[in-house]
Amino acid sequence: MATSPKTFLIELYREYLEDASFLYDQRRALGADPQVSWRELAPFDERLEACLDGLVLGGELAAEVCKKRVQDGDCGEVYAAVRVFCRLGLKAALLNTVQKLTLDEAKRWGAVADGLKQDCSETWLGDLAGMAANEGMTEAQLALVARVAGYRRWRRATPFLASALDKASPAVVPELLFALGRTSSLETSIALTAKLNDADEKIRASAAGALLALRDRRGIDSSARFVGTEPWASAIGAVAGGKVMLTALKTAVQAPNAAPEAILALGMCADGASVPLLMSLLNKGVHPAATAGALEVVLGAGLRETVFVPDPDGDLRPDGKPYGTTVTRLALAPKRWEQWWNEFRPKFDPNLCYRLGQPYSPQAVLATLDAAWSPAKIREWAADELRVRFGYDWNFDIEMPVGEQLASIAAARSWVLANAPRFMPSRSYFGGEPVP
Repeated sequence: MATSPKTFLIELYREYLEDASFLYDQRRALGADPQVSWRELAPFDERLEACLDGLVLGGELAAEVCKKRVQDGDCGEVYAAVRVFCRLGLKAALLNTVQKLTLDEAKRWGAVADGLKQDCSETWLGDLAGMAANEGMTEAQLALVARVAGYRRWRRATPFLASALDKASPAVVPELLFALGRTSSLETSIALTAKLNDADEKIRASAAGALLALRDRRGIDSSARFVGTEPWASAIGAVAGGKVMLTALKTAVQAPNAAPEAILALGMCADGASVPLLMSLLNKGVHPAATAGALEVVLGAGLRETVFVPDPDGDLRPDGKPYGTTVTRLALAPKRWEQWWNEFRPKFDPNLCYRLGQPYSPQAVLATLDAAWSPAKIREWAADELRVRFGYDWNFDIEMPVGEQLASIAAARSWVLANAPRFMPSRSYFGGEPVP
């Protein structure tokens, strides 16, 4: 049967959307896999971009396909359709999509947010937020505006976000706090400080993170008392460092119920004197992956091992052997670390700070972020370290396409080289200033 040109194109655009959906889901899954280097995600970005280009070139007909699939399609299709609406300037179609969102549809809401983070125009912010007339704004819309404004660091959204803080429901407040930490200035931190003692853990965590992003130290002491009981507090310690957090983390990792986040955060503190403690944890088998990761962050030993990892579902092949994958990962065997440490220990002064085996500095932090082996959590913390400890206020996020990340890292490298004389190796800094 002959196919009309229009029918052919409609099928083609559906295929583009399906392919884009697959790539979106696959990239998210691989990005969360600690065995996959963040640099290996670049081909997925490139293929996804090709699908989006095809849809944009399809113009009005492709847009109609997107309008249909944004209602009936899966989350990946919603994500791709939102990006097409943004690129084609179809504000009405986008607003119609946003108005139908609810926070209960977490995955669908997240897909719309992911699409807007990549392609939304700042000139549309007022329409999304309903700044002119926001009487009918839903929780989902408010949270969406906060997520996108925070990711893009749109400072002109600050007044709207701040005014919404006291009226918002507890479900939305963490998103508003996250955004304010990225869009506002130190002068607006009073409202954030009031949330540090909130009964809701998510709100406490977001308030502390927002204050830290603004380089306000008031969130650090407040967070220290939660280290060991609430994972978010360890993240504050990883980014902020300092004596208060170092003491809290050392206590937390020696507790019977030590959390892997606290162990990894201790490594991020770059404390040379913590290495024997981390070695003892590895010998005891306490969260081996996190402990080895913490040691690697401090020492930069580069110890790797190739192992077979069985599939978690436990299925067996016809020959009775488990299905699985052979991977190369950070070494977890205590003896290998002991041998390395016995050989290189004289190079490390316990009174100094180290990152990847080098004296702690902005260069070493940037190397942590740039390293192909660095898992997502360590890279996220390292990016925040440059902002918080050394004062480099850059627009970087590990969710960016790989090409954009590499461009941002290159710009950061230029800043680091230009500002190197300001920072003494192995010294602690906060907001670009030395701390005791």
